[in-house]
Amino acid sequence: SQPVQQYVDNYKRFASAALKTIGLNCNLLFAETTSGVLMNEFPLEAACASTWRSHTESQVWLESKDYQQVLKAGRHKYSKCLVVMVPIFEEKLEQMINDKKNPGTLTRLT
Repeated sequence: SQPVQQYVDNYKRFASAALKTIGLNCNLLFAETTSGVLMNEFPLEAACASTWRSHTESQVWLESKDYQQVLKAGRHKYSKCLVVMVPIFEEKLEQMINDKKNPGTLTRLT
């Protein structure tokens, strides 16, 4: 649909310009409509995903003018959304890999 495609196009545009507009790099994983993709389980028209190095960076994105004035409005009008924030603990990655090799060992992430 037209509004969903516009949302995806805007998301891509704002993500690519994020370093210049908000001073942070938006690591866009994907932003696509699902036309041509078989989705039998649930109605899905588009999917967008980006990663951030910290919770603070994601907040800067969510509070940016582009997000607040364009993306958020389109999202509320034309979609249902799921936002997932998954913490990545890079400093503990090596320990987690070692723990995976030794069943029964867990790395504390906090």
